[in-house]
Amino acid sequence: MRPGVNIVGGSKSQDFQLEKRLDNQLIQQCNGILEGADTHVDITMRITNEDRAFTSTLSYHIAMKFGDDGLPDGKTVNISLTGSAG
Repeated sequence: MRPGVNIVGGSKSQDFQLEKRLDNQLIQQCNGILEGADTHVDITMRITNEDRAFTSTLSYHIAMKFGDDGLPDGKTVNISLTGSAG
């Protein structure tokens, strides 16, 4: 950073359209696991190059609910994807 230079002056507000992320659908399908009602879930989805950080938000929710060790023994999430993402 440069002292005395306003780094905010040229910034523009951006709409990342987070409500359209594939992770939102994934989290919704995993609610049973996250809330303790289910022990297993199978998910099939199509992924595109726009879904570059896929599962990062689900990982956050799992860590917040179950801690750094992740899902406890006996709880599984199987995800089958068609397509590609970078």
